[in-house]
Amino acid sequence: MTSQSGTSGSIDISNYHAYIGIRVWKRNNAGTETEITDGSPHAIAAVPSSSGIVFAYWSCPQTSLATTDAIVVRVYASDGSTWVLLDTWVTEQLGATQLDGVQWTVYYYIYVVSKTGVYNFRFDTTTYNSRITNFSWSIVSKTWHDVAVWSFQLLTRKWNNISTFALTLQTRAWHETTWTFQLQTQKWHEITSWIFQFATKKWNSIAYWTWQTITYGWHTITEWTFTLITHGWHTITLWHITIGGTDIPILFIGLLFFAAILCLTFILAHKTI
Repeated sequence: MTSQSGTSGSIDISNYHAYIGIRVWKRNNAGTETEITDGSPHAIAAVPSSSGIVFAYWSCPQTSLATTDAIVVRVYASDGSTWVLLDTWVTEQLGATQLDGVQWTVYYYIYVVSKTGVYNFRFDTTTYNSRITNFSWSIVSKTWHDVAVWSFQLLTRKWNNISTFALTLQTRAWHETTWTFQLQTQKWHEITSWIFQFATKKWNSIAYWTWQTITYGWHTITEWTFTLITHGWHTITLWHITIGGTDIPILFIGLLFFAAILCLTFILAHKTI
């Protein structure tokens, strides 16, 4: 497909000399194949009544590849109702990350002996130059961008059919970003487990971070986990959690707890006297 051996190949298609076409797969390093065509031949050309080249087109869809993938093209012939496999062409491992979305031109050389009714599909030499042109692939590199502001919102009335929900954001640098996550719903009572995790190597220059969960009822949530992993909190200037629409400062909660302990100590001491 990308080169020729120089030794002529010939396959008899006398019983299947109506049409000729191809199907295409990608093959991974383990030998597993995934079809790129839709399960039937494409680039279909009518077999001629005399020797020569015929050709047809196929619009190859853009397809992601692993660098160890190869492309497999199988050639088929048909009598007008049944397709049979003639030959398989395989590329080397392309070292590419993408099969380009372009139009292929597929050429088939058909050798015909009209007196005897013999039809051959021939290939692999410059004389019998069956081939594919505009077969192209590329290496696509990933680009990371610094995220300055990123917002995610999901609004719904009912979550009872969602069994798993995951959100992943990967970026080169987080330390100077504003990151907000909001989830608003009218009904949470069928959620049994909900986990939010945020892990980073550096938080020390985050000045403000907000988490909000707004709901009408929490009474049947059986498990709710919030995990925040960081190396240092010493320069976070403000951090608070809002639950049920009521904002309770962490310092205020601590003061209430301390006051309750003092009152309990006073009451026990009074009873002892």
